[in-house]
Amino acid sequence: MEKDYSLMKIRSTVELEDYLDKEMSWRKKEMSLAISNYLSAKERTKDHYSRVAILTIYSHWEGFIKKCAEAYLIYLNSQSIQCKDININFLSSTLMKETENNTSIKKISNRKIVIDFLAGDLTKKFSADISQIDADSNLKIEILEGICYLVGIDNSAFIQKKVWVDERLLAYRNKIAHGERILDSSIGFNIKELKDEIQNLLELFKNNILNAVSTKNYLKQGPIDT
Repeated sequence: MEKDYSLMKIRSTVELEDYLDKEMSWRKKEMSLAISNYLSAKERTKDHYSRVAILTIYSHWEGFIKKCAEAYLIYLNSQSIQCKDININFLSSTLMKETENNTSIKKISNRKIVIDFLAGDLTKKFSADISQIDADSNLKIEILEGICYLVGIDNSAFIQKKVWVDERLLAYRNKIAHGERILDSSIGFNIKELKDEIQNLLELFKNNILNAVSTKNYLKQGPIDT
């Protein structure tokens, strides 16, 4: 029986890569199947399969980005990295956990939490709050930028695809999810091309994560000798 990698505690680069490869594999198969069904559908069912394809593509867009980012943080949590050695963007998830019940910086009590955190013992082990990876069930580029910051990934390539993500995938997915009767003839873009664009972005996000691991660019000064 194949191991359930969704529950695996990721501690090594091999485990992380294996997990991400398996996550990507089944999602690519489902997106390809949705496109195949759409392209081969008869005219009377074309509208149905176009809606199914868009919903499927979106589910894997949000699902993979979230799982990929979470897996990366789980990996980092297992590496016994001191807070002083990790790039500051990663500390933001820990800081957010400290201040989640006091979100206003105007509150003196909340400022004290931030100051105490920054002035505290940064030799303690880094531990990311995985729950901070939140797509808000609406993974538009603006939200993805926040996730990219949390995990230290360059977002420029994703911003360049804002039209495909926000104005095509998200716009039509939201209409369909809210019960609008979207007709295939009203969709002003190629759904297969949409799938290809989104799949390429998922591959890019995965490769950026794996490159960050291999180069250890999550550390402030690069690899530290031990």
